[in-house]
Order: sequence, then C-alpha cells, then structure tokens
Amino acid sequence: MELARAAISGADPERLVPEFLGNATISKDYDLSSHKRIFVLGAGKAAGYMARGAENALGNAGPGREVTDRLGNTGLWMQVTDGLVVVKDGYGAPGLVRVRQVEASHPLPDERGAAAARGLLELAGRAGEDDLVICLISGGGSALTALPAPGLTLVDLRLSVDALLKCGADIGEVNAVRKHLTMAAAGRLAAAAFPAAILTLIISDVIGDDLDVIASGPTVPDKSTFADALAVVERYSLKEKFAPAVLARLEAGARGEIEETPKPGDPVFARVENHVLCSNRDALDAAAEMAVKRGLRVIKIEEPVTGEARDAARRFVAIASEMVEASADVTPTAQKNSSVGRNSAAENQPICLLAGGETTVTVKGEGKGGRAQEFTLAAALAIEGRRDTLVFAFGTDGSDCTTDVAGAMADGFTVARARELRLDPERHLEQNDAHAFFRELGDLIVTGPTGTNVNDLYGVIVG
Repeated sequence: MELARAAISGADPERLVPEFLGNATISKDYDLSSHKRIFVLGAGKAAGYMARGAENALGNAGPGREVTDRLGNTGLWMQVTDGLVVVKDGYGAPGLVRVRQVEASHPLPDERGAAAARGLLELAGRAGEDDLVICLISGGGSALTALPAPGLTLVDLRLSVDALLKCGADIGEVNAVRKHLTMAAAGRLAAAAFPAAILTLIISDVIGDDLDVIASGPTVPDKSTFADALAVVERYSLKEKFAPAVLARLEAGARGEIEETPKPGDPVFARVENHVLCSNRDALDAAAEMAVKRGLRVIKIEEPVTGEARDAARRFVAIASEMVEASADVTPTAQKNSSVGRNSAAENQPICLLAGGETTVTVKGEGKGGRAQEFTLAAALAIEGRRDTLVFAFGTDGSDCTTDVAGAMADGFTVARARELRLDPERHLEQNDAHAFFRELGDLIVTGPTGTNVNDLYGVIVG
C-alpha cells in the first residue's frame, strides 16, 4: 500500500498542472497575458484535479490582475474566464470556483457524458482568435464525452463499447472505433475552438503516450480511419454484437461516403500545442523510490507489461524466479529489459521487481474481469507454496475495469487459504471472476478515486 500511494503521488495532476503553467507564464511561447480570455475545458478521470491545479495557477475569480514575472516583465495575468470539465462518477475535485464540473458514467457512456460533450463543444466554439483554450485531458475522456454520431443512439454506443472492452482489444483498437462513432473526439474539439490558441495538458494512460489514443485525442490529428475501425470489428468477430446502425456507419465511412476525422496537416491544428505532463513512468519511478526507502533491492522492468493478464502474470513471475535461482543476481533475461536500483544493503536484501503497463482481459466467463485482479490471481497460482513471495497489481486510477477497486495482492499462501474457504482459484480464473475471489479473501487493493490515471503497476516482492 505504501508503494501504491507513492505511485499515485508521483502522478499527481494538482501538482503537475501548476508547475507547468507557472513556467508557462514566463515563457514567450505561452505568454498567458497576451490572450483576451482563457477557457478551461477537460475530460477524464484526472480532469477535476487538473482543473483545480489550473485554477490555483491562474487565479480563481475576477477579470485578471497585473503581475511581474521573474524577468521583471509586467503584464496582465488573465484568470479563468469560463470552464467545464467532465469526470467519472465519484472522481470530482472539491473547491472548483471558475470551472464547472460534471460527472458521467465510465466505462460505458451515458446521457450525462453526451450532454457534457455538447457543452465542451459549445464552450470551445465561444473562443475567438485572441483567446486561449486550456484543455485538460486524461484517460477515460473517450467514454465521458461519448456524443453519438448522426444516426446513432447512446444504446448503440454502449453495446459497441461493452463488446470492445470484453473482446481483449487494446486501448488503441478500442479508441480507433470510438473515434469514428462519436463527435467530440479525434481532433474535433480543436476544430470547434479554431482559430483560438489551444494548450492541451495531458495525463497519459497509454503505453508509449500516443497522443491520438489518449482519451481519443480531442485536440490531436487522428491517424486512424474508418477502415481501421472496421478492421478492428472484423479482427475480433464483433459484427453480431454491434448494432446495425454502427456497422452501417463504419462501412459507409470505409467507402468514403462519410467525412473522415481531422487528419495531420489540417489547419485546425495550426495553433494547437499538446504536452504530456506525466505518464506511467513517473508512477513507476515513485514506487521504486519508496521501495528502496523500505529496504528493498529494486529491479525495474523497462518493457511494459501488456497482453492477456493471465499470460503476463506467468511471465512476470518467471522472471522473478530466475532472479531467486541466481542468488538475487540480475539474470540476462531481466538485465536485458530492466534497470536496477541498489542501496547499501547486502546481497540478501529482499528483491522488488516492478513494472508498469496495461494488460487486457478477454471476458468469456461470468465475472467482472479486471486486468489487475486477474493478473494477481494467475500469479497467485504460479507462486503457490512459496513462503517468501508476494505479488500485486493495481490501477493508478483506483478502478480496475468495471470494479470499484484498484487491484489485488497475493502471496504463496493465498491459494491454500482460498481452498480452506471452499474457493476454487482455477474456476474463478476461468470465469474471469478474480474480483469475487479476492473480495472473499480480503486481499483487494482499495484506494478510492485517486485523481490521476497513468495505467497500472505490477510487482513481485521476493525474500
């Protein structure tokens, strides 16, 4: 739990946004005082706390005030003129003054999210050439701004998203489809605000920080096409699970009968700047620093953990096993993809293997899924009987898929304890029902809404 708290703190948007804007106010590239008005728009699980950070940096109320920067330049520091952010239910930030905040459903969209998307587009459209729009984007923004495209209903979207989330598709594939079924993603927010200047600050929940994938890139040129979206549907055999109107739109778009999303080179992006404030790496580094403070020898796996959660768990445990067999020396397998943090303790220190990433779960059973929990259950079976091993996985947003917990932990005795309670770990894994399994054991990791969202952390502690 100390590692979880450290990881979350390492990606705190309420600290990161003011740090960036504080520097921006004395930079010629981001001279906030040169703009007539400043609008703050945002969407995602971290958007509320990002907005609070923006208000703290820019001032909460009033028409603006004269300030002198560190270089002695005096000018008018504009404060927030108006703003709107949409966050997941329960993820709101208290104390916002100038920025309105609304909640909506995630991961399946609802009418509140559609209404919020309309509000964001309307507010962006009020900005003029002399104004600045600060966009605050984080993971979850796609679902929270799911405004159905013409000819589609919210039910159509919900059915599509539900099928995509359960089929094992990665976030890039999911969002390639969503971007072509909704009207506030894939650069369309930038198009609505044009010709205003746009400064987008991003908390990344995507491995590799692919900007057009994070929250479906509302201010970013879209590299995906209708044909790409249709290919995802065919790849995962989803046609029977999608509404006919959805399939008709994707097929018409692939034939060139529907206008594509804004692409690279479109003039609507001429005054847009996108900046990633933090990502999974920041959370991983913070957790590693805490582990060293707690007397652990840390090995960070540089390669992100991806793929099916249960398969990734077995690979992860195997790497830890190699290190133990090598008397805690870094093996070639681990050394190739890792960086090692040592402190002054002896070689027999307990080892903490850490990695970031985001796995997937193909839900075939009756459970809720949850990649971090399924990872931990598969790992629990792999470490059964080991007296000195503990494994954990958690989502930095505090919510593992559709569950209200961050993840789970297990040790070498977890499987034995479960069987004493008449729980069948193999059956729970087969049914994608790790949530019920760990709930009965009391081994869920519960953080509540964290105010950030930078993928997952995975760890094994040995010794």
